[in-house]
Amino acid sequence: AFNPEKLKKMKMKFIGQGLVKISMEAYLTNYLNNRLDKTKGSKLYIYAAGGHTKNLLNNIDFFKYNLCGFIDKDISLEGTSLAGKPIYHTDRISELDIDYILISSHSYESEIYRELCKFFDPDRIIRIYNR
Repeated sequence: AFNPEKLKKMKMKFIGQGLVKISMEAYLTNYLNNRLDKTKGSKLYIYAAGGHTKNLLNNIDFFKYNLCGFIDKDISLEGTSLAGKPIYHTDRISELDIDYILISSHSYESEIYRELCKFFDPDRIIRIYNR
């Protein structure tokens, strides 16, 4: 039976001469790895330290990138760590030496992007969903 919810989780991709289904998670992982390749050797930070980011950490090998830390607007996270990397409050963003910043939020990506454009060249901001 047709399941629209299952369809939302799948992405179609041409491989060779055939159309193949891949999971959205696998698609996003591949997409992000391609986007993150340009950051190798550069200082990378992730904006947001919540559930979305924890899921990313489980699916992306950030050890091959120079992940320096996380930035989050939740002041209670300041001074704590995630995956062994420090979490900084957004008020400290101008103090950090950031080459690239990855936005790890589905719901607030556009808002965060607009805010980060005040501090960074848009080419240094990596969006996942481009919303």
